[in-house]
Amino acid sequence: MNHPRFPAHLTVLAGLLAAATLAHAQPGTGGPQRDNPLNPPIMQPTPSPNPLARVGAPTGRTSLVERHWAGKIKRLAASPASAALGKLPLSAVTAAAVTSIQQSESSSWDTWVRANLAQVMGTAEDLAAQQEALQQTDATATAREKEYQEAKATADAKAAANDKVEAEGKAKREAKDAAKQSAEGPPKPAPSKVEAKPPSTLEALSALLDETPKQTVDGQTIESPRTKGGLAGQLTGALAPDEALAMNEMVREYFDTCVAERIADSKASGKEMTVAEATSRELLESMGAEFKRSFDRTADQAAKMYDRSSAKLGLTSAQSNELLPITGASFEKSLQKATPTERVRMFSKMYQLLTPEQRETLLKQM
Repeated sequence: MNHPRFPAHLTVLAGLLAAATLAHAQPGTGGPQRDNPLNPPIMQPTPSPNPLARVGAPTGRTSLVERHWAGKIKRLAASPASAALGKLPLSAVTAAAVTSIQQSESSSWDTWVRANLAQVMGTAEDLAAQQEALQQTDATATAREKEYQEAKATADAKAAANDKVEAEGKAKREAKDAAKQSAEGPPKPAPSKVEAKPPSTLEALSALLDETPKQTVDGQTIESPRTKGGLAGQLTGALAPDEALAMNEMVREYFDTCVAERIADSKASGKEMTVAEATSRELLESMGAEFKRSFDRTADQAAKMYDRSSAKLGLTSAQSNELLPITGASFEKSLQKATPTERVRMFSKMYQLLTPEQRETLLKQM
């Protein structure tokens, strides 16, 4: 398996932050133009010693950065550019232009995924497993936040004597842990469900996107979504200068925050990433998120069309008997009840049981 070349990621990053980069371009040796409305001085939020104070957006401006109570960033369900535009008051004309670009981007991904379904099933399953792990982490974080608030209210009501006892006990435990760590060396973090997965699938997907810039399927030319250069760059042309600036500042802040957190996490695990490595990995996972959204749309549409037109597929008795436990009375409803990993496996199994002609019929129906 060929790993993607690093410049390919820089191309995606350039598209993602195109307008932000232009905003910082220097026209000469005099530095950035302060009177240019596309290039105002960017105010950085003042760090707070209280980790709870970091939750939410920086004071005074809109942000995509939100955090769990423990300080970990909440990952977006949509692309950062789309999430940013959702926070801006766009005119009806601009909103229509934005929607058209977003739909074109989604269609580009969906068309490419359908043309390469057999090759991307494994990647989709790996990403679904990661999605389940992240959902469990989010649920745990929410439960811990509730526990934290309740514990804090109880602790505030305790007498000073109890506080002193707890502090003494904590000091003893910390001293004991410190002595144990000194004797055994730094503790090795237990691998999480996400970390246990090798990164090769995303890298293979990235390589496939590079290797298939244009394909011809049934006489139709299909371009890789990567040839468009990123959603943020496409949207910039449809926005007013102040809207483009606001969108790109939010996207850039979110991306930089994710990279910084990735570096901090890697440092805590004893395998610190460089900025370039963390940036490359963040770009890979951003690309993977777009792919996963497209794959889910494809699976949902295929399930709907299977329910509506299974009679047109010409299934044999043997196929029907094997597909029934997978699709149930309604394939669409069966997928809705499944976990992310089960959804991919159910769709993959259905797709594998179809002949090439039946697959083509189903995709054409979609």
